[in-house]
Amino acid sequence: MYIVLEYYLLENFIINFLILSLTRVVTKSNIVIKNIILGSILCSIYSLVFFSPRLLFLTRAYMKIIISIFIIKFTFRSKSLKSFFYQLMGFYIISFIFAGAIVGISFNYNDISKLLFKESKLINLFKPKYIFIGLSIGIFISYKIFNYYHNKLAQESYIADVDIVYKGDKIPTKALVDTGNSLVEPFTNNPVFIVEFDEIKDILPLTLREFYMKRDICKDFYNIEEILKEIGGTMAIRLIPFKSVGSESGILLGFKPDYLVIRLPDRDEILEKSMIVGIYDGQLSSDLNYRGLLHYNTILQGDEA
Repeated sequence: MYIVLEYYLLENFIINFLILSLTRVVTKSNIVIKNIILGSILCSIYSLVFFSPRLLFLTRAYMKIIISIFIIKFTFRSKSLKSFFYQLMGFYIISFIFAGAIVGISFNYNDISKLLFKESKLINLFKPKYIFIGLSIGIFISYKIFNYYHNKLAQESYIADVDIVYKGDKIPTKALVDTGNSLVEPFTNNPVFIVEFDEIKDILPLTLREFYMKRDICKDFYNIEEILKEIGGTMAIRLIPFKSVGSESGILLGFKPDYLVIRLPDRDEILEKSMIVGIYDGQLSSDLNYRGLLHYNTILQGDEA
C-alpha cells in the first residue's frame, strides 16, 4: 500500500480548514481567513507524525491535547480564557461530529465482514466520496447544534423573572423581553405586559375565569359588555385592541396590578407601577420557557433609572 503525500496533505488541509472555519462560525470569533489557513496548514503538518516512528510519541492523548491547545491559540488569538475555552470545546465537538459522520457513512456503505476476515484493509473503507458525504453531514449537524445553542443563550439573556402583585396576591412568572411588543393601553398609553391566562387565573374574578375557559375572548366582541357587567367593581377591566402579524385584529382584556417586580440577569431590579397586564387566551411559548411578553420600553426605562 502506498499513499500520495500531496493528496494526503490536501485532504487533511481541507478537513481541518472546514473544522476551524466552522469553529469560527459557531463561536462567533472575529478572525481573518489567513489565520484559518495557517492553522489548517499546522494541522496538516502534524498529521505527518504518523509516518515517523521517532515522532509517534506526539500521537499520545496528552500530546494531542497540548498540540490542539496550541493550534487553537495560534489560530484564534483569544484575548480571554473564557473565549479560548469556548473555541477549544467547539473545535473538539465539531471534530468528533465530523469523525463520527465519516466513520458512520463509511461503515454503512461497506461490507465490514471483509475487514473482519482481513479481505480488506481499514483505510480502504474511507473512500473520498464517503468522506465528502460525512463532512457534509458533519457541517449540517454542527451548525444546527450550535445555532440552537446560541439561540437558547440569547433568548435566556432576555428572560425575566416577574412578580405580579395584585390586592396582596403575588404571581411569579417568567417573561420574554420582546422587542416586537409595542402594545399599549389606548386611553392611558401605558405599556401592556401580555401574560397567559393559565398563569394568572387564580387572581381573576370567577366570572372572568369561566368566560376564558369557555370562549375565544379575543374575538368574542359581543359578550364583552356582558362580562364587564357581571364582574362589576371586583376588578377594573381594560379593553386593549391589538393586531398581530398574520392574524386578525382582536381585543385583550387587561387589568392594572398594584405593581410588577422585574428581574433580569446582570441588571438591577425594576419596580413597575404603570404597566397593564393583558390576559392572553393561549400559549406564548411552545417549550414553556416563558409565559409572558414584556414591553421592551420597560427595560429601557429601567436602564435609564
